[in-house]
Amino acid sequence: STLSSSSAASDVYKRQGWVYGTKSPGHEFAMKLASQDLLVQSLISSHGINGLCFPLIATIDYRGFRLLATSLLPISSSSIVYGSSDLGASVHNHNTQVDTTMKELAQKLNVKEHVVHDTPLAAPGDAEVHLGRDGRFYILNVSRYFPLDVSSVQHQNLRSGGSVFLRPEFVVSNSVPLCSDAYSGWQSKDPNRNTHNQEVKEACERLHKRILVEYAEHLNYDKILSLDAKN
Repeated sequence: STLSSSSAASDVYKRQGWVYGTKSPGHEFAMKLASQDLLVQSLISSHGINGLCFPLIATIDYRGFRLLATSLLPISSSSIVYGSSDLGASVHNHNTQVDTTMKELAQKLNVKEHVVHDTPLAAPGDAEVHLGRDGRFYILNVSRYFPLDVSSVQHQNLRSGGSVFLRPEFVVSNSVPLCSDAYSGWQSKDPNRNTHNQEVKEACERLHKRILVEYAEHLNYDKILSLDAKN
């Protein structure tokens, strides 16, 4: 559950160790990412973006482990046209049609375009779009589409398992687009990385200091009304 199934990254992962976790496997976070991938794939498909296809995906829980099962796609390690499948060793954006489509998707999800290792992307660096042998474009590995909640104690280490992602509904409602790769090494060469981080930080502060507080007060008010009605 902690080894990558991405199309071209297996050799890189073998050299660097566990995909999620540091000195030991991070099963918990691997399980989170499997569920997150299914959530985001479903969300993207619901927008009906013309020109993007998706694998069939199912999560399978068995004896404390979670598997992410996907249909076989007509792609290979050399078919990627957008994003990175090797932890950023190479980043692709060389298809005008896909670039336009991904910008359209980013606008719908309120996700900010940024620079990943000198390449502009409107998606997280490790998302992938492949040109299949059937002539269709397939998007996969989308679990990190929405930014980290930087109030999470261990947000500095994405692979540690302590991180959580902002809900899609919250990101879409934010007043400015948010960068998927904020507070991560994927944007290390982006000259605007500090701005990306600050925007995500401000969004998280609004969530925790205003929205959640107001909602808690609302729930408490409803409880008081309910008790008064019984009396």
